[in-house]
Amino acid sequence: MSQCKVWLDNYSGQYYPGAQIQGKVVLNLDGDTKLRGVKVKIICHEHTEWLGTESYYEDNEQKSRDTLFKGDNDAFATELILYGGQSGTTSLPVGQHIYPFNLNLPNNLPATFHGEHGSVSYKLIATVDRPMALDYEDQLIFVVLAPVNLNLLQQPDLLIITCLVDDPSKEERVQNNILVELNEVGLGAHGEHTYTFSVMLPMNVPIPNFSQCKLFKVQYVYKVDLEILMYPEVGNIEINQAGGHPGGFSIPATAGEFIPGYPYPEGPGTQYPPPVGGVPVYPRLLPSAPPSGFDPKAQEISGIPNRNENPHPDQPPPSYDSLNMN
Repeated sequence: MSQCKVWLDNYSGQYYPGAQIQGKVVLNLDGDTKLRGVKVKIICHEHTEWLGTESYYEDNEQKSRDTLFKGDNDAFATELILYGGQSGTTSLPVGQHIYPFNLNLPNNLPATFHGEHGSVSYKLIATVDRPMALDYEDQLIFVVLAPVNLNLLQQPDLLIITCLVDDPSKEERVQNNILVELNEVGLGAHGEHTYTFSVMLPMNVPIPNFSQCKLFKVQYVYKVDLEILMYPEVGNIEINQAGGHPGGFSIPATAGEFIPGYPYPEGPGTQYPPPVGGVPVYPRLLPSAPPSGFDPKAQEISGIPNRNENPHPDQPPPSYDSLNMN
């Protein structure tokens, strides 16, 4: 059975824009084969699609239906003829035929990309073009990395990808991706400070490059968020320090009252007026009840007057003016 295979000699997992692709096409023919030519082709294809809603009219009534929106475009393509020509036919005998090739990638190429609403992919296709018969064909997919110099951009952090479709109508969707999230911790500030960081993106961060693409475009946004964490210390507040009194707030003591930690109050001196004349000042600590065994009648017999009796029952009580003696 005849077959066609394509091989890459210098592929290590990715190519870069401007790189040279080296490989070979191997034909194994089981008989004489008529053909137009043997060729290899590189295609950078971009494809977008998503399921959306489309409005339409039926019997003068507006309706909607689910529709698959899609778009396809070859952002880059190049072809190299290894055997034969553009026109006419030729033939190859039975056996194995090997055709090496070298293809150069342009410098300005988009990067391989696979997203939610589309992709950018690279294919290497080897074809044996046969007239009036099915072609022999083999293909493989390879990756192209096209680094983006974020230093040339003003806002490089948040990746905003716009995908376009043109079938059955033109429409676009926006997809946001976080490229990398960097956290700087351990800052302490008392007052106003300015901090400058040299942010280095990791080498393995995939940053898509949609150069020459028709269905994709990208915007890079650099965002800085400041998060302030506060840890309030809960404890006792010294009142004497807050009030400016080293010894605490003064609490006036009443007469005869002792407060722990405070000295006995001094005599009022001339700060207070003297007691009103004629009004006896009884001591504070008087017995609340007569002692046991007290008999007022026995007190009368002994000649001690009873304090509850008025010595002059016929006289009126003294007036306030008579008691207020100057």
